[in-house]
Amino acid sequence: MARLLLSKHTLASERKKLMAYQRFLPALDLKRQQLRQAQKQCQIEYDALCRELEEVMATVKKQLPMLSALRFSISDLVSVGQVSVESRSQMGVILPHVVEYGATVIPRPPMVNAPWLGYLQQQLLTAIQLRVALKVKKQQLVLLRAAVVKTTQRVNLFDNVLIPRTSSNIKRIQVYLGDREREAVVAAKIAKRRRALPDPMP
Repeated sequence: MARLLLSKHTLASERKKLMAYQRFLPALDLKRQQLRQAQKQCQIEYDALCRELEEVMATVKKQLPMLSALRFSISDLVSVGQVSVESRSQMGVILPHVVEYGATVIPRPPMVNAPWLGYLQQQLLTAIQLRVALKVKKQQLVLLRAAVVKTTQRVNLFDNVLIPRTSSNIKRIQVYLGDREREAVVAAKIAKRRRALPDPMP
């Protein structure tokens, strides 16, 4: 750490830095609060997706017990393509968002006329979309948590290190300059008294 120069120039510089820190800290703290709120909302949405997927799976299991005797693969009913994801900025954090799920229902052959297959296909499609949404939502949570941690560290840096240190530097410089000023006044008074004394006889 560089040695603190106890001068008027340094005092002005430290005051300027303190004002900048104090002006920036509330905005940074507000961003942290907004990120925490976004993280909380993201967690709520993630939990809701989990419950929705569990409900779909439970419904299929309850309403279609014949699936255990199914003689063909699930992949014959639903085609899973490429998922399209785009990045969007939210409070300076780049988050992934699903644009297109890339899953479609495969048309059934005419000879397959089980009425429940269409329902099963729609439920499978929903389950696939929910799984993709969950994966992306989890990525969002990870990124938001990291952003909250980073912003909290910056808030703590300003609040617990930079502002106290700069305030301490200002007080130290003020005390030093005050002492020098008083010494200068005392020295001036002593010099004035000496000049006022009559010259001693030669």
